Amino acid sequence: MTQTRFATLWPKLALLAKVGLSAGLLAWLLHTVPLAAVATTLSTARGPWLLAALACLLLAQTMAALRWQWVAGLLGQHLPRRFYLLTYWEALWANQFLPGAIAGDTVRTLRGWHHGGRGSQALHSVLLDRLSGLGALVALLAAALPWAYHHFGHHPVFSLTLLIVSTGVAGVVALAAVTGPLARYFNNRAAALPRVGRHLWQLLAALHTVFFSPWWRLGQHLVRSLLVQLAFMAAYVCVAAALGLSVPLLAWGAVLPLVFMLLALPLSVAGWGLREGALVALLSLAGLATKAEALTLGLLVGVLVLLRATPGAAALLLQRQVNKS
Repeated sequence: MTQTRFATLWPKLALLAKVGLSAGLLAWLLHTVPLAAVATTLSTARGPWLLAALACLLLAQTMAALRWQWVAGLLGQHLPRRFYLLTYWEALWANQFLPGAIAGDTVRTLRGWHHGGRGSQALHSVLLDRLSGLGALVALLAAALPWAYHHFGHHPVFSLTLLIVSTGVAGVVALAAVTGPLARYFNNRAAALPRVGRHLWQLLAALHTVFFSPWWRLGQHLVRSLLVQLAFMAAYVCVAAALGLSVPLLAWGAVLPLVFMLLALPLSVAGWGLREGALVALLSLAGLATKAEALTLGLLVGVLVLLRATPGAAALLLQRQVNKS
């Protein structure tokens, strides 16, 4: 009985802890950075640049949904483009109230399963779509390594960046080498595999199909995902321009991938607190912005992300009406 009660309470306690982390980080930042400085910085924001940032977020979201459709198609899931666009919007709305990107990915998986796809097929399309985006972030970090070394060379931030890049490159090489042979090996023994083994075989086969069959498909992923990530980054650049900040493009390549990776972790609600804290730490460390400017940047991006996701609420209501009928 005690274990059952704990299992029931654990998700609620975990969510409460993450809400507390977001609230605590924001409270600490607003206590550390003078509110008057934040208000002064906010008063300089120029509306046209903020509208441009919102447009970049919408563009990035559309390209990300189309990338997911492409990945799902490679796995044999062929649904109308409208499904992917609307479901992605629903996922973004769900992400505003639950930790990390897990809520949105769950929505995408369940929607894909509900609309005729196999459970494993729907799950693999979402996981591999997420992996494709992560690969582009690693590539951006690799391109910005010289700048990162110059500004963070004697700081743990550069060590972390170097670790992420080296691990990412090693991971791609390893996956390219083993996914094909292992998938074929397990394919010949699929009937004798336990359930966990069959799931592993299906995932390896999906990885090989999506990224390495043929080999140049990896380049297609890189191009598609770079475009998505660059559009997301452009939103931050536009908000910075709205505040009158001048940050070199290579600096964004070194800073924002770290921020995006942090936001994907299920540690806070919709990235609040983590986004602002990471921007304050990294931009002020590199001497690119004051703490007040970096905090204002993060808060404005958070508001724009929420505005961008708001139509997802209407998409969810529409889907509920369709399900009832």
